[in-house]
Amino acid sequence: MNKVSIDQILNHLNSKNLAFKFIGPFNLIFNGIRALSDYTKNSIIFYRGDDFSVIKNLDLSERLLVVKSEMMINSKVLENLLVVENPDLTVCYIGELFEEKPLPGVHPSAIVHPSAKVHESSSIAAYVFIG
Repeated sequence: MNKVSIDQILNHLNSKNLAFKFIGPFNLIFNGIRALSDYTKNSIIFYRGDDFSVIKNLDLSERLLVVKSEMMINSKVLENLLVVENPDLTVCYIGELFEEKPLPGVHPSAIVHPSAKVHESSSIAAYVFIG
């Protein structure tokens, strides 16, 4: 799985014209998105609820918590927060950064007609027929 830096996340959210506020250091690296119930070191977690008591005791060192902006009214959590209007949409956008990109080339089971023009940076998956 890809590792993603906070800079990559913030740049990606900017490219999607998503409004956010980031509170924390810029040297964080993440290895995935996890549920609130089983988050680990270097993970991104999100909370869409309104009950601050659910998140107030989380250890956020080397983690990122994505929360709704309304939660910040009562929040005393001052590190590693990404404050957004829609945590679900934000996590979907962040998830795009963790997708494995296929390597260029033609899978051995693919059939490509000799006259087909395929760019060298293309990735032709298994069992694809290009005629």
